Amino acid sequence: MSDLGFYLKAPGQELVEPGNPGVVALLPAASDWGVDGLHQSNLTIPWTVTGCAPEDENTPCNSGNHLEEFCFSTNAFPGGPELTPADPTYVPCVCDMMVPLTGVYAPAEIWDNIYGYYAGDPGWSVQIYDCEDVDFGALTMATLVFSAETECGQTTFVYDSGEIYSTINDNSCDAATASIYTVPPEEPAGEYTVTSSITDYSWSCTGSTFSGDQLSYNIVEGTSDFPQETSDFILTVTETINVTGSPECEVSDAETFVTLPADATITPIGDICTNSSPFQLEAVDGGGEWTTDAPAGSIVNNIFYPEVAGEGNWTITYTIDGPCIDEDQINITVYESIHIENFSDNICDGTNSYYTVSFDVVNGLGNTANYNYDFGSGSGSATGSFSEDFTSQTSYSITITDNNGCDEYVLEGYRDCGCTTFAGTLSSTEPIHLCNGDCTDMLNHNNDEVLDGDDMLEFALHDGGYPATIYAYNSTPEFCLSDISGGGNTEQFYYISAIAGNISGVHVSQSDPCYSQSVATPVVWHANPVAHITETEISVCGLTVDLVANEPAVGQIGTWTADGDFTPTVGNVHTHEMSVIKDPPYGDVIFTWTVVNNECTANDNVTVHFTEMPSAYAGEDITICGYEASLEAVLSLPSSSGQWSGNGSFESQSSESTTVTSTGTQVFTWRETNGTCVDEDNVTVVFVQEPQPTVTPNVDTVCGIVYNLNVFNVTGEGFWTAYHEGVPYTPAPYYEGGSDIANPIAYVSYGTDLSIEIDFVWEETIQSNGIECTNTAIKTVVFSRQPIASVGPYDEQEICGNCVSFEADTTGSGWAEGTWIAKDVLGEWVDDNPNIPDASFCIDSLASYGDTAHVEVQFLWVMRNTGCTSIDTMHVVFYEQPEANAGLSDVVCGNYTELGAVYDITESGSYSPSGVWSVYDKPDELASADIITPNNDTSDVSVSHTGIWVFQFRENNSLLPSCYSTDTVQIEFVEIPVISAGEDKDVCGTCTEMEATSGGFEGTWLANGSSYDDYTDPQTGVCQSGYGDVTYTWLESNQATTSTLSCSSQDDVIITYWRVPTANILTDEADSTVCGLEFDRLRAENPGTGITGYWYTNNPSTTFDPSTFDVFVTATVPSYGYHDFYLIEENGPALEPGFCNDTAGPLTIHFIEVPNANAGIDTLFCGYSGYLDAIPSVGNGVWSTPSEENISFEDINDPNTLITSDIINTGNETNPYFQLIWTEDNTN
Repeated sequence: MSDLGFYLKAPGQELVEPGNPGVVALLPAASDWGVDGLHQSNLTIPWTVTGCAPEDENTPCNSGNHLEEFCFSTNAFPGGPELTPADPTYVPCVCDMMVPLTGVYAPAEIWDNIYGYYAGDPGWSVQIYDCEDVDFGALTMATLVFSAETECGQTTFVYDSGEIYSTINDNSCDAATASIYTVPPEEPAGEYTVTSSITDYSWSCTGSTFSGDQLSYNIVEGTSDFPQETSDFILTVTETINVTGSPECEVSDAETFVTLPADATITPIGDICTNSSPFQLEAVDGGGEWTTDAPAGSIVNNIFYPEVAGEGNWTITYTIDGPCIDEDQINITVYESIHIENFSDNICDGTNSYYTVSFDVVNGLGNTANYNYDFGSGSGSATGSFSEDFTSQTSYSITITDNNGCDEYVLEGYRDCGCTTFAGTLSSTEPIHLCNGDCTDMLNHNNDEVLDGDDMLEFALHDGGYPATIYAYNSTPEFCLSDISGGGNTEQFYYISAIAGNISGVHVSQSDPCYSQSVATPVVWHANPVAHITETEISVCGLTVDLVANEPAVGQIGTWTADGDFTPTVGNVHTHEMSVIKDPPYGDVIFTWTVVNNECTANDNVTVHFTEMPSAYAGEDITICGYEASLEAVLSLPSSSGQWSGNGSFESQSSESTTVTSTGTQVFTWRETNGTCVDEDNVTVVFVQEPQPTVTPNVDTVCGIVYNLNVFNVTGEGFWTAYHEGVPYTPAPYYEGGSDIANPIAYVSYGTDLSIEIDFVWEETIQSNGIECTNTAIKTVVFSRQPIASVGPYDEQEICGNCVSFEADTTGSGWAEGTWIAKDVLGEWVDDNPNIPDASFCIDSLASYGDTAHVEVQFLWVMRNTGCTSIDTMHVVFYEQPEANAGLSDVVCGNYTELGAVYDITESGSYSPSGVWSVYDKPDELASADIITPNNDTSDVSVSHTGIWVFQFRENNSLLPSCYSTDTVQIEFVEIPVISAGEDKDVCGTCTEMEATSGGFEGTWLANGSSYDDYTDPQTGVCQSGYGDVTYTWLESNQATTSTLSCSSQDDVIITYWRVPTANILTDEADSTVCGLEFDRLRAENPGTGITGYWYTNNPSTTFDPSTFDVFVTATVPSYGYHDFYLIEENGPALEPGFCNDTAGPLTIHFIEVPNANAGIDTLFCGYSGYLDAIPSVGNGVWSTPSEENISFEDINDPNTLITSDIINTGNETNPYFQLIWTEDNTN
């Protein structure tokens, strides 16, 4: 039993192989399991699902016979435990089972492949594979049961063959050859009748007691059936559907008809004030329009705004239009509010005993207004102004109200007339209404405060008391709710006042006896309303829609509006949940939900797409013979489209008129769509099954005259007929077993013809319910003679390259058709003709050689006579012929470069390329080249001569060295100029001559800021404006002959320019005499940058202080007389003295010895004369005396001169002695 495989096949899937939709492999044959199976009938289901031993796979593991009630199921029994598919716990292991095989098991694969097929369709089959050529057997009974809970209850389809004997084809292990048996249905017998009928109508009403079971009613006003409010009329229709073999089921559908409201009665409204909060206008029924004679903007979204309307008597009208019209009007009175202006409480009498509180009361237009007052000790009514005196150092509390209860102002304060402090007044005392987040930027101070020297003015947000409980301070009256610590409360009145008084810390001190607080302005912040609609778009079928928005907070008003006309049916325009009917026509309407909280507003929108509901019609029920029916639906709306669905294959599912292919009794659904609106209708088509005989689809060829005919899936009666070229063939074949059986052996005679094609036609007929259906199956068979193929005397070739030529031998079979076939290789036949014995073939070099540089190909020479074939094989080894690539031609500078060939056949693990370099041409017969590695694709090469060289690279196929190609590459070696820019040198000054040596080619000095006599002259003159190191570059180029390449050399020389000294002695030549050996006025000009200057004199004993190198020195000489002084300035390299110098001088200085006058010792002369005894030193001496009237010198220049006196000094009190002076002068 292990050679049998069991399969379940859905209708129409008889020839489908396992693993595809429509086939469940219940249990493949154990003896042909897996990739090692002879037939490989099961390659997807693992052996492990059977729970059998691994060594039993793909073996005839059970040689027993017979099975009985061998079942595969989803459950162990109806409603019992589930049998998990592909689970070895539940899948049978035939290797370990006793025969006959029996029991209930899970299949070897899951049931998914038959999901989507209809259990009620006839044509379910079982197929049994027989995978071993051993035994013969037959199927004697097959039963299929489909059972499930459906909308119509438990439904069961049973297919039962009863007792049969259906032969199992031996050694048939695929879908095309294995025996297959279509199990007929038990009941009904292959046909189904679906009936349906309307079995009930039912009316009801939400607003009255109306009910009924007919389609049409007339509802009379005044009866209990007539609703007194907006109501829904609901019609429920029940359709009963009955399918033979199944319980009947009911389908109900309901349609709602909505009545339109028509009561416009307005809810009464009392008198209001201009400062009243906006309020919602209400009427009995919604959907109408509100109008008023009040100013524009007084009514917005059904909300009345008293402040906009202003004072007056106004009429409000509500109108409902449409098929049901109604209208109502009311009158309302809006009273004006009052305001306090020009408030003052800081005016005192002359004795400061009293102070006066005064103010004006006006209406919204600024006119005087009537009011009531109460200040504790007095009350009354007045118009316009108020003034009252209060005792100094007392407080006041004044209540002001209007006559209509619209406003109340409580004015509180305190005044000490001994104080000057006054906080002033605010620009308005009218209550301020704001939305949370807004601030009081509209409130200002009147700048009328009065402060003493230690006062400050600020503003407070407080509770309205005096003195106040302050919540927040500011330098202006602008406050926000967020200024209050903790955030403050919405819908609560706060008060803003100016306050003044002494400074306490950073704020006004409320304990200051002169503390002043202005009349407060009330302010209330209202919570910002929230408007939210969950959907942004809604699509509805018809003209009704249910709208849902968020419910407004307590005290807030919500209103629905739209850009189109509508009528509320449930709720009204002020309820957050509202159902409406749109006025025709269909289309889009934008509904807006607006929520108002006093001055604060929020809104949200939803777009509603109203689409007309189509009414689908699928056509009349039909019965046809075959599998194809014509369907005719009708579209109910011009804008709608449709779609067919059902168990069948449609020619066009979106066309009203189309064809469908299916089997059995089918209900097809026509779904008509208009936008998002859909309606469906069904049509029942009964397909009477035609015979479905099948044969293998291919054209069989036999060499000879005998063929085994076989037709499958025979369910009726039939017979075989042979045709040739469309006419019955004569002589008619002989059918062994008879022409009316499914598998006879046919014998054909075709005389001397080489071949003949015969069409064997099986014509089968089925009669059912008075309809006769006929179908045919055609098997084409070619009977042919046998040719003999030969490739020639040799069946092997080796080829260098991609092309090969053949010489087939057609001796004795020249009448047959020959064809060369290239096996497992890509390529082309020369002249696109493989059908001649001497054909040539070229393989695709890119796809054939792989990484081995050769390929062995088998070429089949096939001789055919129709289906009879003879084959001989030629073995050809193609060696890839390389296409040598020596690389790119080049121009290089010098005598050296690298050769770079590119192997055409790349190296791999299976192939190593080879090649060799050689000299192909050279510029001189005596020239030589040294190729370092000639057997490599890349090699260095040096040449003895410059010029144009040609090198050749030969690439071989290493597996067949005679298979090669060559390529050359041209290299021009360009001589590189040999140059010298000269030796580095030093220059005294800014100009010099360059000393470069040229290599014999064109050259130039590169610009570097110097001035050249001739840039192209290597020995040009050059001048430089600055000093220091300057780099000069001599560039010389040699132009190649085969390209624009230039080979250049450049060399640098550094020339150091030294500044030329200019020595200059600043000492004036007129100042060239000095007394003594020291001259301290030797002054020279400062030498230039980098220049060394020093003093020089011929006498080496001369010293210079502070040093010889200072520009201002004192020179000390060893001897008197004339001395020459020189200033020498030097510049240049340290090792080249005198390289760049200048000398100033001589500056001759005359050093004069200073005389040492010595008049001799004091002496006494007897008488009136005597000789002096001076000792001379140098220079000229002269005698002198203060007593010239008494003394005379014989020779004033003689140190030993005779002097004569006119008097004797002895006893002479006037001239007791004479003073004689010897003066020496040593000058130029």
